[in-house]
Amino acid sequence: MVAGVAVASYFQGAYRANLAFTVRVTHVADGSTSDFSMAAGDTYDSVDQALTAINAQCTADLGASKVTFAKSGSSANKYSDSISVTTGGASAFSVAWSHSGTGTSFRDWLGEVGDLSSEANGYEFDARHLAGYYPTHGLRAVRRSGTSRPRGDFLAMDATTQTQHTADIANVDVAPVLLSVLMHRGSATEGGFEMLEAFIDELFTMVGAMGGRFSVYHGEDGEEERWVCRLDDEGLRIMPSPVDEGGGSNLYEFDLPAIGVSLPW
Repeated sequence: MVAGVAVASYFQGAYRANLAFTVRVTHVADGSTSDFSMAAGDTYDSVDQALTAINAQCTADLGASKVTFAKSGSSANKYSDSISVTTGGASAFSVAWSHSGTGTSFRDWLGEVGDLSSEANGYEFDARHLAGYYPTHGLRAVRRSGTSRPRGDFLAMDATTQTQHTADIANVDVAPVLLSVLMHRGSATEGGFEMLEAFIDELFTMVGAMGGRFSVYHGEDGEEERWVCRLDDEGLRIMPSPVDEGGGSNLYEFDLPAIGVSLPW
């Protein structure tokens, strides 16, 4: 870690569409619309990835900055985050989550409870997005303890070069990844441990969950690298330990064992 450089770390669960659907976004001032669709089986490895896709579709259909979805950074619970929407020219906007098909699980994942009608610029979704965990301190380390590609790629028998980013799922490097998390316990109302438990639970139980698959963002604030992982199949044990003698600082750390699916290096 470089002195004076802010490090950001956060976790976001993956989502798979069980049913096809189209979300319609309307820019109320001029009546223009944008349709964002997912087919059954389509996936996003993080909320950030999904928001990038939604915004790209809105830009293509409506024009730049007409309607933009982003994490608000203002959730009442500091260990989670919610989505907010800004509109060009302060126009109102509307969202129909199931314009066609059934988009309710996608809506729930993003933290909304119903369709939105003529909402004002800066509207914040009703709840935190699901399967998210935002530690108050950056991770101490994100490292992989083994890899079949120590130099980042290898030459296959068919003379092709394979990397951890190959599209062929059979060739993806599934190296163990150790995440060293430093967290603040928080008050009873902040619920740091409780939000960690909710995050892990939702990786398996929310509609659209992908069996423990999630993304880890870690690095210099605003330039985080993304690690796509799944929880270790060998059984999960999380045992937070106080950083200082007696726990007076209210800081705890723990290691989260995971298997790398797509790694940044």
